[in-house]
Amino acid sequence: ILVYSSNGKNARGASSGIAGSLKNTYPSLNVYRSYKAPFFMVHIGDFRTKSDAMKFLHDISSTYRQAKVVRSAIGWYAF
Repeated sequence: ILVYSSNGKNARGASSGIAGSLKNTYPSLNVYRSYKAPFFMVHIGDFRTKSDAMKFLHDISSTYRQAKVVRSAIGWYAF
């Protein structure tokens, strides 16, 4: 799930803060912070199915309104 994506001047700090908050709130899920020019992004979770991701998205949508499910490759070791 893509929780945050921005290229604003405060994006680096904001992405760090969001990643830290997610790690504290959901310690059992992997949190990924990345940079793909010019965007800083924060993803959470390794979900096998879109249905699983949608359930989690529903849980966090009140806090992270711009969060959305995105397709990406995950390693088998995540399970």
